[in-house]
Amino acid sequence: DGEPIIAHDLDLMFTGDPGTGEEQVAALIGRLYVALGLLPTGQVVEVQRGDLVGTTVEETKARVLAAVTAATGGVLFVDDAEQLIPLVPEDQGIVALAAIAAAVEVRPVPFACIVSGPTDAIDAIAVHYPAFVYAHAAALEFPRYTADELVAIFERGAGALRIAVPKPVEAALLEHF
Repeated sequence: DGEPIIAHDLDLMFTGDPGTGEEQVAALIGRLYVALGLLPTGQVVEVQRGDLVGTTVEETKARVLAAVTAATGGVLFVDDAEQLIPLVPEDQGIVALAAIAAAVEVRPVPFACIVSGPTDAIDAIAVHYPAFVYAHAAALEFPRYTADELVAIFERGAGALRIAVPKPVEAALLEHF
């Protein structure tokens, strides 16, 4: 019917600390999937615990379904997934994780799923939810760089373009990072 086939191998898991660029990479992956004809829109719908977890099982499932539906043709990006791991048995986070896993398994609409969080949390999610086995096998790690490392990366990029980075610019970069 002309719709792209959305397979498990489009799903990904990102590991690393918050603030290491996962959201930006998810957006790039959405655009890449469109360019490759794997997704029709590539839009990224970013959700966190507050977007997914309700006060009842029914409300939580409805919120997850709404998020999946909003991501139709694009990417559902579950950020800070560790916040969905329950600390107490009645926590609705487990319902949200189960509902996301179910949606990944049955694909009620065409979408790709990216789940992001610290390595230990992502490992735990993959162990408990088989729907994420393929994504976990291809997990991408996002390291946290120091300010000096970021400046060195910038300088390498500038050097490749034959641009010298003056000391005041280097100092400003160090202060920024």
